Amino acid sequence: MACHANFAYFYAVNYLAHILLSGNDMQRQLGGFIADNVKGSRLDSFPQRIREGILLHRRVDVFTDEHALVREARVLLRPYFGRYTGIFLDIFLDYFLAREWRHFSKLSLRAFAYRFYWGMVRHRRWLPLSVKGFLWHFIGSNRLCKYATLDGVQRALWIMGNYSSLPQMSGEAIQVLQKHEKELEKIFVTFFPVVQEFASSLLVQNSEENGLIVPRNVEVEQDENENGERPQRRAAVADEG
Repeated sequence: MACHANFAYFYAVNYLAHILLSGNDMQRQLGGFIADNVKGSRLDSFPQRIREGILLHRRVDVFTDEHALVREARVLLRPYFGRYTGIFLDIFLDYFLAREWRHFSKLSLRAFAYRFYWGMVRHRRWLPLSVKGFLWHFIGSNRLCKYATLDGVQRALWIMGNYSSLPQMSGEAIQVLQKHEKELEKIFVTFFPVVQEFASSLLVQNSEENGLIVPRNVEVEQDENENGERPQRRAAVADEG
């Protein structure tokens, strides 16, 4: 059952966005890809550029979670998905990114995906075991490109609904996506250039300072919860009131 839970988790995160936001370096892209599968104590076991990609992923997660537009999207979707809203929103955002890919990358989505697949194979020694187990399925199913279609999104949600604690509501989720497509697309096209600029600024800072540093006011939980779901990210802020 744990194998099935990991399989479903493998579909749950917005990999496409994190790989793109990691810049052009293959090892940083790999770090962005595996970040949610790396616990804090294991960070030092990776090469520097993979560590940089992992830390960049975490910074982007916190930035995203705290952004007003993302909060707006969660409010829109929460009546449908409840505590699973973040998972569904991540996948919906990857759908819009894949569909509007030409606006955010000079490479075609297909070329970008296959370049990354090759990088995964070339650097597979650094993949966590939970990722290695599904490496060939991920590549063989061309998962990154599949997010560009509603059928591909529904397939990912169907797998998650069958092999994890996520409710089986792939059909309903697609209906929600279609119902609120205009609102969600507007949020995406406004937000993604902002997070892209944020990530780019961190990469520039990294090249100047020789290392991405997670600020002290950012707290990242790396352990999976009891259901094997993705880690929660939060900014540690003073209590209000």
